[in-house]
Amino acid sequence: TYRLYELEKIENPSFQGVLDERSYDQGRRILFGCLSAKQSGCKFVMNVDADDYIRNDISAFVNSNIDERYGWYVNKGYLLNDNSRMLMRVKKNMNFINGSTHILNINLIPQIDLVNALPTDCCFFSAHGYLRERIKVTYGGLLKPIPFYALIYYVHETNWSGLKKIMKRQPVKTFIKYLVNGHWLSNRIKKNFGIY
Repeated sequence: TYRLYELEKIENPSFQGVLDERSYDQGRRILFGCLSAKQSGCKFVMNVDADDYIRNDISAFVNSNIDERYGWYVNKGYLLNDNSRMLMRVKKNMNFINGSTHILNINLIPQIDLVNALPTDCCFFSAHGYLRERIKVTYGGLLKPIPFYALIYYVHETNWSGLKKIMKRQPVKTFIKYLVNGHWLSNRIKKNFGIY
C-alpha cells in the first residue's frame, strides 16, 4: 500500500492533498461512530469497510469474552477476487492487508473534540497494520488474535490496498497462491459471511 501511495504521489502531485482530506474525513466519521457507540453502552467497537464481509458469529465471540480489557485483531481471513467462486486463504497478518480487522474495547478509543479536531487527532484507525503496536505502546496491552477465519476482503478495482492491480501484474504468483491457499466459496461460507 505504501509503495502504491508513493507512486501515485509522483504521478499525481495533487493526490497527497486529496488523500489527506479523505483520511481526515474518514477518521472523523469513524471516531464519531465510536463516540455514538459508547453513548449507547457498547463495550467494543469494530471499524468495518462497506466492501468487507464479517463472519456472522463474531458478535457471539465478543459477547462470550465481554471482560476482555483490550480486544482482538483478525489475523486470518480470505480474499475474494471480484465474483470468483474461489477464495484465497490468508493464514496470518490479515490486519496488514485490510482495515476491518480490529475489535477494540471502547475505553481505548481517544475522546476528541470532533468539531475542532486536527487531522492528526483523527488518525487512530489509520495505518491499521500497526494499530496493535500502537495499543501496546500507548496502553501496555496486547490485542489477541481471533481464533478463526473472521473476514472476507472483497478485492476490486477501487480498494485502497491496490490488490487487484498487484494480482493482475503478477499472474503467475497469484495463480500459485490460489493453488496453495485456494478454498472454494462454499454455501457454508456464504452463509457464515452473509454472501448472497
